[in-house]
Amino acid sequence: MLLKCYIMLYSAFLSHGSPTLLIEDNEYKDVLRDLGDYYKSQGVDLVIVSSPHWISKDFLYVHTSLNLPCIQDYYGFPEELYKFRYDVCGEPEFASGLVEEGRKNSLPVYGTQSWGLDHGGWLILYFMFPQRDISVVPISICPNFSPRVHFEWGKIIRRFSEKTGRKVLFIGSGSITHRLDIVIWGQKESIKRVFPQGEKFDKMVFDLLENKRYEEILELPKTEIFWEAMPEGFLLPLFITLGFSSESSKPEILFYSGWNWGISMTAIKFE
Repeated sequence: MLLKCYIMLYSAFLSHGSPTLLIEDNEYKDVLRDLGDYYKSQGVDLVIVSSPHWISKDFLYVHTSLNLPCIQDYYGFPEELYKFRYDVCGEPEFASGLVEEGRKNSLPVYGTQSWGLDHGGWLILYFMFPQRDISVVPISICPNFSPRVHFEWGKIIRRFSEKTGRKVLFIGSGSITHRLDIVIWGQKESIKRVFPQGEKFDKMVFDLLENKRYEEILELPKTEIFWEAMPEGFLLPLFITLGFSSESSKPEILFYSGWNWGISMTAIKFE
């Protein structure tokens, strides 16, 4: 009798929020810590992260160096926030193989060592894996490519990850609603609400996810409400995450809240 060996892969879509999360008393940090503990218990040994802050113009990039510069790409915040860092190693062999796999599948994927790990990725990992003992491979998004291209890229990443035998966690980062222009600043405590149209859009996305209507999710940029909510990174990290997630995986919404009216904070685990 032949036994089929299943390689366990994991994925999640996680908001990174404001850098002030580093110093806020916020229950979302506990969600991230619990998730990190769970994935560690499952033996995850590599994280691929798609941040909405690594935006490339003409190509899809994979960071291929061993050393990942910690990029503090936020400005005008309290000085103490610039004391926080997350220094972790990359995975050059895996990253280079991923580039090759993308090219084999006719995608314009290139390796680079000129970026690093921006706060869209490291702020999440800071709470999930504080020991910094799991290597990370950052990948970019490219708004010039369609949601479908990003979705297919996620599938390619999954197939390559399966072939390596690694226990990989894929994280797509960002906020489903991200209207910085209407954020209410200067509050002593965060306003845990999202403006009505943003909340409506968030719940629309949740409903589509829970019913696995992924084709409709890929069509969301064609709707008016998408641009009213102005998703961070045009939801491209979510589209890659959906491609990476197996068709049998079930999305579980672990956390949902607002941040000062204009931004939503979400944690979605694909199990």
